[in-house]
Amino acid sequence: MKSILLAGMSSVVFLLPAEGAAEDDADVAAAGDQAAERPSAESIHELLKLTKVRDLLGQMTEQIFAQMEMMSQAAMNGYEPTPSQQKLLLQLKTRVQDVVLEDLDWARLEPLYTEIYQSVFTPEEVEGMLAFYRTPVGQATVSKTPLVMQMSMQRMQERMGPMMEKLQKIQDDFVAAVKLDALRQQMTGDEQSDAAADASATAVPE
Repeated sequence: MKSILLAGMSSVVFLLPAEGAAEDDADVAAAGDQAAERPSAESIHELLKLTKVRDLLGQMTEQIFAQMEMMSQAAMNGYEPTPSQQKLLLQLKTRVQDVVLEDLDWARLEPLYTEIYQSVFTPEEVEGMLAFYRTPVGQATVSKTPLVMQMSMQRMQERMGPMMEKLQKIQDDFVAAVKLDALRQQMTGDEQSDAAADASATAVPE
């Protein structure tokens, strides 16, 4: 899990002519108007709370740990580690979990979510979503969406098998067609070479 790195950019000061001051003031005013149109951090905070984003991230973290455990067991392939190796494995799991928990800490992620929501949604849109998610239907949507996603993934996996077989058949047909075309070109080239050789052999010398 890679940490999110924030790259800083150094500011450059340009010396502008006096007549550009009015344009600068207009740009500053436009930027202020744009900032005023952004949803407030408080409204985003309530929206994230109503949609239980933090809980979903916690579930995702648990899934990551479960997948890591399965991969670890698969890598051992039935091998029984020694006590010293078990200690090393435990240290490895602890270090990995510490990294995941640190990088997915809500105190770090909430400001990122807030910035994203503020840059994408208008205040009116946020207020509309808040009004919806405050209702029982909105909360039911939040609670049942993970189940919908899980069932959708299961159904998609069921469809992936037959679809992959069809795609494999298309690929096999393509490879066979390419090989057949190459063989035909080779045969045509050989026939032309034989015809040229026959013509050379039967040519009457002057």
